[in-house]
Amino acid sequence: MMKTITITDVAKHANVSKSTVSQYLNKRFDYMGEKTKERIELAIKELGYQPILWLEV
Repeated sequence: MMKTITITDVAKHANVSKSTVSQYLNKRFDYMGEKTKERIELAIKELGYQPILWLEV
């Protein structure tokens, strides 16, 4: 069985905090640098992260 990728995994891979990944996923980019956004986006792609939509209800 495949391990579910979490925002913690994405954060570790991108070398940022979980809250930074959460802000990215919620499109709160006010104080986020371009390099940080790029690292998070790359980590999401490399790890195959997909948010669990029913948790957002």
